[in-house]
Amino acid sequence: MISLSTLLLSVFVTIVLIPVFSGLAGRLHAMDVPDWRKVHDQPIPRTGGLAMAVGTLVTSFLWLGSGSVAHAYLIGAGMIVLVGILDDIRGVDYRVKVHRSDAAALVMIIVGGVR
Repeated sequence: MISLSTLLLSVFVTIVLIPVFSGLAGRLHAMDVPDWRKVHDQPIPRTGGLAMAVGTLVTSFLWLGSGSVAHAYLIGAGMIVLVGILDDIRGVDYRVKVHRSDAAALVMIIVGGVR
């Protein structure tokens, strides 16, 4: 039952935050402008991933507990989300994204003790 309530809470938080973050996307210049590679023909907000990340992290704070793996997960996820936000606003080189993933994995290994 805890898994279902966690899923439902995460989905609810995400659904509530998508319109809020979509409104902020224009002010933050986090819009995906169409070009020759895009399918869409109007600018669309890039903030849906942020809403999903917040929805996931909210339930993680509530249910994970206080172990080292939980802390490592939250730190690694936070690192990934921060670089994702920068990528949505300014655009980030692919090497930074790869190093971000490597750093998050190292946090899980070193802080969380995951082998």
